[in-house]
Amino acid sequence: MRTLCLSIGILTALVMGPVSGWTQTLLPFIEDPAVVEENKLPARTTFYTASSLDQVSVDLPSYGDRYLSLNGTWKFHWSRSPEERTTGFESPTFDASEWDDIPV
Repeated sequence: MRTLCLSIGILTALVMGPVSGWTQTLLPFIEDPAVVEENKLPARTTFYTASSLDQVSVDLPSYGDRYLSLNGTWKFHWSRSPEERTTGFESPTFDASEWDDIPV
């Protein structure tokens, strides 16, 4: 009986040893919030709309009249909690002049 228990213990250690090593090498990668893309292509769009065939013939999205770049300077305001958020900022008449500017 003692030999059987010893054999099972050694077998378990041999089998579980490599498995626990694999888990330890994967967890830091999986749990790292700074890693957002691994083995993937950069984000891109592969389509755009055009209002005429002339615009389609030129393969530049910015050539069309339906193109709007979101690059530029945006207004930004951070709130500590949802209860402290600024309300009504979606209104076209809202004054965001006190908000910070961030490059986008």
